[in-house]
Amino acid sequence: MRRLFHLRVWRPSVEEELDWEIRHHLEERMDELRSQGMSDAEAEREARRAFGDEALVRRSVRRIERGARLRERVSLLVQNLAGDVRYGLRSAAAAPAFAAGVVLTLALGIGANAALFGVADALLLRPLPYASPGELVQVERYRPGQAFGQNHVSPHFARAWLERQAVFTEQFAYAFTGSIVLETGGAPRAVTGRAVSHGFSRTLGVAPALGRALEPADTRPGAVPVVLVSHDFWRGELGGSDDVLAHDLVLNGVPHRVVGVMPRGFKFPHVSVTDLWLPQYDDDTVLGSAVPYVHLVGRPRDALPAAGAAAASLGNALLREFEASNG
Repeated sequence: MRRLFHLRVWRPSVEEELDWEIRHHLEERMDELRSQGMSDAEAEREARRAFGDEALVRRSVRRIERGARLRERVSLLVQNLAGDVRYGLRSAAAAPAFAAGVVLTLALGIGANAALFGVADALLLRPLPYASPGELVQVERYRPGQAFGQNHVSPHFARAWLERQAVFTEQFAYAFTGSIVLETGGAPRAVTGRAVSHGFSRTLGVAPALGRALEPADTRPGAVPVVLVSHDFWRGELGGSDDVLAHDLVLNGVPHRVVGVMPRGFKFPHVSVTDLWLPQYDDDTVLGSAVPYVHLVGRPRDALPAAGAAAASLGNALLREFEASNG
């Protein structure tokens, strides 16, 4: 106990030990030189010359000491960790049901937190992967007294809006497709897709990395079926081939020509995984099925208050016109 107390409390610092060692070495050498007939000044000068660069010696010793302390801390950490692991294993073996419950609880907690952070990061922290995303708005429909609106409208309402509006400089409509079965390159498998009008890429300000965007001719009934693919789909399903634009994808039994590959990291709608973007035809169909409802997105021509007033005026007129069929 006395030795432990001495080592922990009264052990001199490295600097004190170093000063003592250097001073003791020089004094011994000076005693030898004085015994050979040198004066005190000559003996000190010669002892210091023979000793060399004192500052270099101090730096070297400090570096060695830091390395030794680091090794000591790492060794202590490893020993403590090994002891904790052994203790944990013994405790788990003694109460396996309790240990399994703890592990399951931790796994669920960590998984839930990771999922929540992923959603918060995508929705709140990471900027949207579009040009000037702060300018993009979505049309919503409010009923009197409602705190929240509906962000979808009927296809014929959307068609009339797209033809008559003067609110947006750029705009497009999009809709969720039903299940899509890909029959190209192996066994049939489900993929995700969205139906979009031809202003899709231009409004978002994102051009395809390969190929072209959707054009007005692509949305006319009877046009050659075409499709845009995501970057991940191109790399994963199509092997990232440079001649992808010469390929057809068989979707729900119908060949679709690939006309473009969207850039890496592009998502629409945001935070959702979308493999394909297909043209919504002018007769409000996609993949041979009627589109039940659509969403409208655009970039306002004027500031938001003026744009909102113009949108409300046109929207209310259209709601009255289509009241019987708008639901």
